Amino acid sequence: MDGKNVLLVDDSDIVLDVGKLLLEAAGFAVRTAHDLRQLDAVLTTWSPDLVLTDVNMPELTGLELCRRIKAQVAREDVPLVLLSSLGDAELAKLAQRYGADAWLSKDQGLDRLPERVLALCEGGPS
Repeated sequence: MDGKNVLLVDDSDIVLDVGKLLLEAAGFAVRTAHDLRQLDAVLTTWSPDLVLTDVNMPELTGLELCRRIKAQVAREDVPLVLLSSLGDAELAKLAQRYGADAWLSKDQGLDRLPERVLALCEGGPS
């Protein structure tokens, strides 16, 4: 694992803290954003290899957030992954509708996050 850059966007401090801790322990370089201001600041100074984002953020709808991230990330091939406690069927619909590349359910446990992110970075299944 060569230290892929992962951006984690969520309005939950718990998800940000636990997700960052788990991903960094697995060798990822992680930046987090709690809100739109932090997201914009991170994306102007840092280039992620993968973006994990919550679906329900207070300032934006899932569609707006996906569009904003896709527009600001320098490379079009950066995977955007929805991370939510919604069920897989709903997440699959939202990912297709909003142009996300994959989805991960928080209900499957954040402890599996590093292995799922690694698979996504390597082009594997979500």
